[in-house]
Amino acid sequence: MALNYLEERIPSIETLQKKAEEVLNSVSIREKYAFNELFQRQDSGEYYRNNVLFNEVGYNTKSKKERKENNEIKGIYLFFEDNIPVYVGISRGILRRLKNHFLGKSHFEASLAYLIARDKYDKEIEVYMGERSKFPFDKYVPAIQSEMIENWTISIIPTLDSYEMYFIEFYLACELKTKWNTFETH
Repeated sequence: MALNYLEERIPSIETLQKKAEEVLNSVSIREKYAFNELFQRQDSGEYYRNNVLFNEVGYNTKSKKERKENNEIKGIYLFFEDNIPVYVGISRGILRRLKNHFLGKSHFEASLAYLIARDKYDKEIEVYMGERSKFPFDKYVPAIQSEMIENWTISIIPTLDSYEMYFIEFYLACELKTKWNTFETH
């Protein structure tokens, strides 16, 4: 078995493809959650993860010590609109990343909502030619995020192996033909 410099195993393409196919075959039966099921809004207006849900469904894939230290999930997440997969993402910190997608206040944090807003702006107003940082984010993105919170669902696939995580993201995006994925910057 080959190892990289971090002493992680380097799997074969066949192994990765088999794992990706298993995940693909499970997409339709995986649990889907609304944002408000995964995160609960407190009186302060802040959103916190629903610990009961995460503990019950077994998303804590790390040891108890690691969960306590990191309080996060590494893996793949899928966004669905009208039960149709529209985006596949990966993160070493899915919980933080989900909050950024749905609540982020900048084009860096809420990159998907920004992309959707830009697409809508380009089609309805004119093709935006300015710098990404100069786009009127506050005027367009909050409405997109509200729509995502109200209507989108999320599946989470904990994945500890980095090779699997990256391969499966690309594989699912291609096989599911997700509308909002692009690998232009990867």
